Amino acid sequence: MQGDISFSSNKVYFQFRGYNHRFPSLLDIVLKVADLELDETRFNLQKERLDLSYKNYWKSDQYNQTRANFSCFVDKSRFTQSQLQSDLKKVTFAECVAFHKSMWQNVSVEGLSFGNISQKMTLDFVNRFCDALKCTFAPELPSQPSNMLRNESPSHTVYALKSQNPDEENGAVHTSFEIDVEKDMKLLSLLRLYASMANAPAFAYLRTQKQLGYIVWTTHYNLRGCLRFVFMIQSSKFSPPEMDEEIENFLKNFHETVRNIDVSELEQKKESLALDICKRVTKISEQHSTFWREISLGRLEFDFRDRFADMVRKITKQELVNFVDTYLDVNSPQRAKMSIWQYGNKHVLEKPERTTEISKGWAGDIVWFDSPEKFEEFRQSLAQYQYPYPRQTEKSKL
Repeated sequence: MQGDISFSSNKVYFQFRGYNHRFPSLLDIVLKVADLELDETRFNLQKERLDLSYKNYWKSDQYNQTRANFSCFVDKSRFTQSQLQSDLKKVTFAECVAFHKSMWQNVSVEGLSFGNISQKMTLDFVNRFCDALKCTFAPELPSQPSNMLRNESPSHTVYALKSQNPDEENGAVHTSFEIDVEKDMKLLSLLRLYASMANAPAFAYLRTQKQLGYIVWTTHYNLRGCLRFVFMIQSSKFSPPEMDEEIENFLKNFHETVRNIDVSELEQKKESLALDICKRVTKISEQHSTFWREISLGRLEFDFRDRFADMVRKITKQELVNFVDTYLDVNSPQRAKMSIWQYGNKHVLEKPERTTEISKGWAGDIVWFDSPEKFEEFRQSLAQYQYPYPRQTEKSKL
């Protein structure tokens, strides 16, 4: 048997695994949280530990810090690490007690059960939870949408900051290219195909050939329903502007490869991705992740994998080229590039000049922020996309 309690910024998660007949005994143990007596000495100890974890955060890997800052950029309701660290000092024991008494009021409940468990047993467990915690209910709050960087002209926004750890030699970049919200499956299928094709060549160029650093990573995001293609690099040798320049060099060459790819080779890459999407689920944890992702997104398309693989197979070469030219190419009129640059102690933080052929030829301008205050003002001022889920044009299926 296994039982876990975890927390996010606005949710509490209870998760149980094991034999059905043992669930009631495990529930009895976990639900003691409802009668938890808070102790001020314990409160002060936990507060000190949390404050220490916030201080240690500044010694964590640079690329992880850039990723955390990007999450704050996407979601204006998130608090930055500096804000959390500052506000923790103001929290009192009395406030914690008051919060504990009210935290189960006006809540909404989402649940997932699967495996050898009946609907009746599931509802019995949920009701036991709600009764023990004395929950009162309210409608679920709407999902927080993603901030929108895109505008009528190409843009490159840079948030540059110096590491708060004076001994940190590494610098890092988190570079994202904003696509659009996932209004339909076609856009996501194009992004996934592009990402799968770019991964190995990007590593070969940026890590093996240019030896930028030991951490070189490309991926795709679906954050708050908005799609993005992302580079993450950490290096002790190269500055963030130098790493950014090599990203652009890679994209220039890679996009020519995409435009000139043979149709038969593209078909092979499409089929390989489709098979990977539909690969057999062999672990109950994998099945749980697949189902819960649909619930957490609010997409609720539980037959998503098979339909998504079919969409990948239908992509044409012209559609892929149009995708590149619209969202990712350096000359794209709709390109929206967001860079988080974290500087180590080997490089000076300064706005780069346009000295290379690629930067000189680019039509857009750099929007530059080099202080947390300016970055906070900027992210709070941005318009937001409309949250795309559940989709109105497709029927959700259980």
